[in-house]
Amino acid sequence: MLIMRKLIMKKLIMKKFSSPLVLFALMLPLAACADTPTPASDPKTGNTFVVYANGVFNWPGDYSYAANINYKDTKGKPETGTYDLSVSLSSPWGAWQPFGPNWNFDLRPYNYLQFDLKPTAANQQWDCFALMVGDKNIVDTSGKQVVIDINKYGPAPQAGVWATYKIPLAAIMTHQGVQLKAMYKFDIHDQTGQPANVFYVNNVKFTAN
Repeated sequence: MLIMRKLIMKKLIMKKFSSPLVLFALMLPLAACADTPTPASDPKTGNTFVVYANGVFNWPGDYSYAANINYKDTKGKPETGTYDLSVSLSSPWGAWQPFGPNWNFDLRPYNYLQFDLKPTAANQQWDCFALMVGDKNIVDTSGKQVVIDINKYGPAPQAGVWATYKIPLAAIMTHQGVQLKAMYKFDIHDQTGQPANVFYVNNVKFTAN
């Protein structure tokens, strides 16, 4: 009789808690994946994650400096879509500086950072660099910060003309000889030194090919 009573109590307990337990178990993988961007497949570029295109910004925000950022600009007359991103410098050496999800964007599916730029100034110069969490510089084996000249990865800039620049992640993410697999943030940094300047950005993405 005692054994039978224990079996009945066990069944009642399992019945009471089984549904919440199942729901909790189902929610675990969803919670784990909620903040992890999923790469899309592109026939030309393979795995692709679009950071910004046509007015849609898919990263959490930016820490831009010496610049005003408009994510739904139309004055730049984007080559595709309705909107582009305008970077209006408020003083020399300004930059657009977006930061990744969880301050640690997974780079493993990708090999390149690609974007379109349109300058308004003659002899436009930009550089690009990434940072680790804590605003720590990525440095080469000699301890020098890794900063690349964007113009080396695409055509010479022409005022009023869009052009595409494709930067190998190995060029900006190699820290003391080891390529990092996650990115905190990166800069598209004006190097003209002008007190007022505007340039436009579009189709910013990470690609496999």
